[in-house]
Amino acid sequence: MAVIAHVILRGVTPGQYDAVRAKTGWLEQTPDGMAAVGVNVQPEVTFYPAHEVYLPQRAVIAPTAMASGS
Repeated sequence: MAVIAHVILRGVTPGQYDAVRAKTGWLEQTPDGMAAVGVNVQPEVTFYPAHEVYLPQRAVIAPTAMASGS
């Protein structure tokens, strides 16, 4: 079953988020934690069942994601 995860990281700046993502490579593997780059907040996660998910191609949907070819 597909789900949507709404994740809130209170007090984390976009720069910190990008640093964690670059260091952990969490799209490729599960990260051990975020403390290595100075982020020590626990994520607040709410899951919702997805009635329908339409993705015509594999994609990362995030405001900080780089467009392919950039």
